Amino acid sequence: MSFLSPLFLLGAAAIAGPIIFHLIRRATRNKVQFSATQFLSASPPRLQKRSTLQHPWLLLLRCLIIALLAFGFSRPFFIKDIPILPANSKLQHTVILLDESASMRRSGQWDAAKIQLLNWVEETGIDHHLSILGVSDTVTRIVSNELWEKTPPFERQPLLRSLLEDREPGWGATYMDQGLNAALDELEQLAETTGQSAIKTIRIFSDFTSGTRLTGIAGRDWPNDCVVEFEPTQGGETRNVGLQWLGWSKVGDGPKKARLSLITSGENQTVTIKAVDSITGQNIGEPQTMYSQVGDKRLFLFDIPDSNTNPFTIQVEGDFESFDNTLYVAPENIREASLPYLGSQAVDDPKSARFYIERAVTGWEDIKISVTTAEGSWEDNTDTLLLIHETPNQVAAGKIKAFLSNGGTALLLFTEPAQLKFIEALTGESGWQTPKLNRSYGLFGTIDFQHPVFKIFADPRYNNFTNVRFWQPQALQPPADSESRILAQFDEGPAAIVELKVDSGSLIVWGGDWTPQASQWVLSSKFVPWFQQLIELSLGGPAQPTMTFVTDPDRLTSTAEAKWTPLGSMVSSEESPTSPGLYQLAQDNNSHWVALNAPHDESRIDPLPWDTWEKLGVPIEAGKLIVPEELSEKQAAAKNAIELEGEQKLWRWLLIATALILAMESLLSITISRRGAVPAEA
Repeated sequence: MSFLSPLFLLGAAAIAGPIIFHLIRRATRNKVQFSATQFLSASPPRLQKRSTLQHPWLLLLRCLIIALLAFGFSRPFFIKDIPILPANSKLQHTVILLDESASMRRSGQWDAAKIQLLNWVEETGIDHHLSILGVSDTVTRIVSNELWEKTPPFERQPLLRSLLEDREPGWGATYMDQGLNAALDELEQLAETTGQSAIKTIRIFSDFTSGTRLTGIAGRDWPNDCVVEFEPTQGGETRNVGLQWLGWSKVGDGPKKARLSLITSGENQTVTIKAVDSITGQNIGEPQTMYSQVGDKRLFLFDIPDSNTNPFTIQVEGDFESFDNTLYVAPENIREASLPYLGSQAVDDPKSARFYIERAVTGWEDIKISVTTAEGSWEDNTDTLLLIHETPNQVAAGKIKAFLSNGGTALLLFTEPAQLKFIEALTGESGWQTPKLNRSYGLFGTIDFQHPVFKIFADPRYNNFTNVRFWQPQALQPPADSESRILAQFDEGPAAIVELKVDSGSLIVWGGDWTPQASQWVLSSKFVPWFQQLIELSLGGPAQPTMTFVTDPDRLTSTAEAKWTPLGSMVSSEESPTSPGLYQLAQDNNSHWVALNAPHDESRIDPLPWDTWEKLGVPIEAGKLIVPEELSEKQAAAKNAIELEGEQKLWRWLLIATALILAMESLLSITISRRGAVPAEA
């Protein structure tokens, strides 16, 4: 017998109380009462050495009551093994997740995973429902349950072996949360197909590195009778140094610097970092020896001369694992644009719009902008923004018409009513008007935040334009049948900014001048980002980056007709690459170098702490509970004790016995008290 709360047994020490009280001789055994004794004081009881127990049966009952209460509160139970009940169904639904991420390219990991998977299937049998999914940044189906079911049992093992023989891991990240969600969906489909309850198992074959993503299963509801089992790949190197690209850095007139971070796993290492021109094969700068520490997040800068315009690689030498020792770097795709300006205002006149336009574009890294006077044949270059500040003459109007017809974008600062005729000539729409406002100034009322030039201000934190006043507003009123789009209105109703479509081009008309005398617009914090959005719109959109992960190559493209040509190859393809490397990307009649790299999280090959699964609520197999062995045994024994005590409930019988004995004690006490009093004879 054992006890769930053994400390309550100490209450049995209270038995000493009744024993002491029964040893105290409070009066003679038989009492004879006389009338004269009422005037005498009773002498106090004395405990003498020769004191004997009074009423031993009554004492026994009282001691038994205290002992039973202490025994009951200690919650006793008989120790025995809890039998394991057989499952309601022997049907098994199993989904296997095979890690196919870049970290599985480490030496020996992939072969070990395939061997362990084949051995497990052979040892556990091939007669249950089974699906096998490959997991990386995407989830692919290797073996479906339908294929497994229709394959004869003696052919299933060879089938699986043939499917895995030529299969290789990819270069994606380890999104195990996606794999688990797909596995749960697969189990649900299996349950619907069979229509029976079953033992649900998800078994993962992976290296379980710390770069594994699991956040997507936080708060997930798991089905009943579902367990997740783990099969870590055996062997392999645990020391590794990887590279993480952090971008470019440039201060003043100094050289560009490649910003890197070293990712070290396993133990500290001394490695050599060097940059190699991918076209010439020559080293760029001097190799640098680095002492890389585990958990170190230092920034590492590598000087790259401005004269180097070729793509290059940054390589790690002296590392134990080579799968992530090369970082591919493409030169920045910095665009340049010249904005033709139609107007006679001076560049250095602070009372002119051009003065503020020039300063708004100064210092841009991408796009590098220069504002030039519109001279010569500029109408054929539509990859720019045309700025119109004055009413154009007939020759300039013809060039503007040709520029817009070819798909160009222009901005017209509407400063005088005479420009209405120019607008009507471009659009072929008559009836344009310029109504007067009731106040001497104007404020923005309604703004179309769905248009690209205003979309960056759509967030409620940034869409307040009430502090921008227009001292010389020029309102616009398009005709009723106009195809124009009103981008902003004054608070009194008339249009303030209008977009006109001229063939395939676009003309944006701004109602007013861009000077501090005309409005607060050029002095507001919204002027530069709005103007940048307009310029990027005229150039076909924001600049595309030149480097990304191999899992997201479409981030580098702006059109579905892009073509990829690997470095050193003459063959291009419209299919997005699946391997890291350097590529020539051709799109929109332009071509530039781009680089694709493996996700840097795959370089973090430290083991994933097992308690991470427990914290996320994953129903893992008992063998993976992350507690010390001694503590695990104690917890199992405690759980077994609680179940046994709750099943037996001996305390109920002890309380019933206590109540019965208490009744007997009460009856005996009453009997003794009545028998002890003897009346005197007269």
